[in-house]
Amino acid sequence: MVHRPTSSGPSNRNLMKAKRATTSRMDNPNGRDNRTKMETPNRMGTNRTNGYIILPGMVPNPNYKTQLCKNWSRLGCGHCNYGLKCQFIHPEDSGYLEQYPDTWHFAKEQEAHSQYVQHLHAQKSVNPFYEEHIDKKVREWNAVHPKGPNYYDFHGLTTKLADYYIFDIICFMKAMKIQKSWIETGRGNHSKANFAAIRSNFLTNNFPTGVSFVPVPGNDGILCLTVV
Repeated sequence: MVHRPTSSGPSNRNLMKAKRATTSRMDNPNGRDNRTKMETPNRMGTNRTNGYIILPGMVPNPNYKTQLCKNWSRLGCGHCNYGLKCQFIHPEDSGYLEQYPDTWHFAKEQEAHSQYVQHLHAQKSVNPFYEEHIDKKVREWNAVHPKGPNYYDFHGLTTKLADYYIFDIICFMKAMKIQKSWIETGRGNHSKANFAAIRSNFLTNNFPTGVSFVPVPGNDGILCLTVV
């Protein structure tokens, strides 16, 4: 005896399931994921500003983006795992340029400049022209990369070039009526016999009346130049 199926279509139970699913899709065409995304902000109740999450009742950090991230400081690695969520200053923040002399990028540029000047010194014994080129590069560096107003870095100069440069600075200060400038001579750690020849020269030589050099307290590698 051959048994035949009573119906070739879906059962009544399957029809009811299909009807409920269709009704649900009509009520929410975007599906369940859309409901979840819409509920998430209301459920968490958080506010986000530049990657900084502020929970309800939480007072915003008054020091937010006021200090340089240590990863982007002179001794940093040039990368921060927190990215945009970091509460400290990064290169993309406006405060980075204000602290540029203390940053990782400035340190790298200064290192490249120092290496190039040392290369010129190595060539100086072969061709005296390189001494003039050293003077030019140091002056250009100070014009483009000042550590601060009226700040001059004399690293890489010979004592003769330093004398020429300091007299030009003194004349400029008198013309512009600038009373104080800062001259970074270093402590002589990288000089022959660890002797700070430029620093010693400025402190002992006789300069015109009204011109004086005084070591900066706490950093004797920097001299305060006063012109009155």
